[in-house]
Amino acid sequence: MTQEAQAMTQPVEVVVKLSRKGASEQISRLRMKQWCDVEVIEGPPRKWGRGEKNKLLLIQGLAEAGESAVPLLIQALEDANEKVRLAAAEALKDNEKYNALANGMENKYQNVRTAVIEILSEQEKFELLAQGLYSKYDDVRRAIIDILKDNRKYALLREGLCSEYSDVRLAAVHAIEKCDYDLESMISDLQDAMHDEDPDVRQEARYVLNNLSWSMSSPGMDQDLEEALLLEDFYEGNVSAIELARRGKIDALFEAYSDVDSNHDESLIEFCRAFGHVGTRRALEKLVEILLFSASKEVRKVAIEELENFNHAAVVQTISQSLYDWESPVGAAEALEKIGDKKQTVPVLIELLQHEDADVRCAAAKSLGKIDDGQAVDALKKLKEDPVEQVRKTAQRALRNIKARQTKNHPPHQHQSNNEQQNDKTNGAQ
Repeated sequence: MTQEAQAMTQPVEVVVKLSRKGASEQISRLRMKQWCDVEVIEGPPRKWGRGEKNKLLLIQGLAEAGESAVPLLIQALEDANEKVRLAAAEALKDNEKYNALANGMENKYQNVRTAVIEILSEQEKFELLAQGLYSKYDDVRRAIIDILKDNRKYALLREGLCSEYSDVRLAAVHAIEKCDYDLESMISDLQDAMHDEDPDVRQEARYVLNNLSWSMSSPGMDQDLEEALLLEDFYEGNVSAIELARRGKIDALFEAYSDVDSNHDESLIEFCRAFGHVGTRRALEKLVEILLFSASKEVRKVAIEELENFNHAAVVQTISQSLYDWESPVGAAEALEKIGDKKQTVPVLIELLQHEDADVRCAAAKSLGKIDDGQAVDALKKLKEDPVEQVRKTAQRALRNIKARQTKNHPPHQHQSNNEQQNDKTNGAQ
């Protein structure tokens, strides 16, 4: 029973006309609060029966009672008697209560659902019918799909793209080709449909997209369609990310990346190569993103290899700006060890020594031990008190490496210069 029907609390008075064979017509005034819950106010009989004839008389009375009787007519759609249900539907139609009548598409009785759909179709209430695209009943969805197709209401059918039922989504995809709306939105709808869980919907979306590519003449439109088809080929495994990059289908490449599984190392490595091939600022940002979130050493290694081909100052700047976008940016330290001028990279590595993640502190200390000439000594000494033993050990090792490098680059003067030795000899001779 609908909320509208349940919400009625005020009783409705109806007048029914009783005619008996060989007797004059009699009038009865009745009061109803719920369907078939009848109180006789005036006239015969003293008690109102619940037979088919009496119920049909009630429907007639309710049909003349106006707006207040609509909830009772909706209740009557659930009556066990088929004739009564159909009479209630007709009464709602006669009173042009089509919104209330549309509730009948979810009626538990199929003959009521069929009658309601026929009435709404006859009255060309297509927008109300379109509500049935979301019905739980197969017969309702099938009937409405056919009605909307026959009446060329493709825009209403297209709304079924969001239906939870695959038969509706399939019909909606087929309708897209016949709808009159902008190509960009059409392609977007079809791309979404090509990711549908139902293979028939995916196949239909690709078929429609191919049809569009043949029918459109504008080069710009052709390019959009080509990218959409290439993107679908990528999802089907027929085109690689690097192939998208080589063909210059950059938008398709970035859209494909947005759906990549962050735990699938092979895919991430492929996108690293593709972004390296593209070489734009946006590609740089995506490479840094992979570098900072990936837990795989192999993925990070490939990302660094590709980053080395970009402007090093831009790489360092991008890494520095993205450090705290990820929980454990170990790759930042690994990359800064190999990319960029020490004047730029060492301060960023020193900052990473204070990162809350111990693995990041370890990585930063290790990298500083390989490239720093003394600027990070004080910061590394502070790690002697780090709560994590591995961090303390890595920091100590880094300090030893820095000291050894300083000694090698600036050895102490263990011997006198030649002039000093000569002067000593002269003084001794005197």
